[in-house]
Amino acid sequence: MLKLIAIGKTKVSYLNVGLSEYRKRLSHYVPFELIEIPDVKVPKGTSPHRVKAMEGDEILKKLDTAAYVILLDENGKGS
Repeated sequence: MLKLIAIGKTKVSYLNVGLSEYRKRLSHYVPFELIEIPDVKVPKGTSPHRVKAMEGDEILKKLDTAAYVILLDENGKGS
């Protein structure tokens, strides 16, 4: 099972088209599930570091204990 866990709803139409195509292609090889976690509610003035920690906690709740995790973020590094 391949799970893609994302924070917040995807609002950009071309990304939704891409996700739909990705899901269709993957379904021939492996079960695929997209899990969208609602944006974390935080008080005004909360530090970005704290927000990321709160989002991380929400993601961890969705993971299986034996999951192999690959993180994709805006500061990712290619190999």
